[in-house]
Amino acid sequence: MAVVERVPAAATSFGSADRLGRANTNSSGERVMDARAVAAAGVFPIVLEKIPEPLAREITSELSIPTIGISASVACDGQILVVDDMLGLFSSFRPTFVKRYAEFAATADIAIETYAQDVIERRFPATEHEFGDSPKAAQQEPQR
Repeated sequence: MAVVERVPAAATSFGSADRLGRANTNSSGERVMDARAVAAAGVFPIVLEKIPEPLAREITSELSIPTIGISASVACDGQILVVDDMLGLFSSFRPTFVKRYAEFAATADIAIETYAQDVIERRFPATEHEFGDSPKAAQQEPQR
């Protein structure tokens, strides 16, 4: 599997990869050439990450191998959406390309806080959560 991005991940060391990618007008031709090269090398499939829709559509139509989009286009053969993003497990991190199907961050925060309080107050683990024979089974004598 190969990843074709708008700009290489190393670009983040210079600042925002999004800004650099939008400013790089030559990147479209380079991305098409990258996709062709990795497909010719036998890669299967190619992930198109943060590729503008027209370019993702062009690459997908030119290649005989599947393309998988991450913030790319419905023209890709498949899609990736990180489950933590999809379920809304983080309230402070909300990329524009993520569609939230749920908002579990608040529920998770409450559950974690409740768990921590149960541990502090020694309500967890209770006997029924401990590993091993149940207290009732341990007290019974073996049958002969």
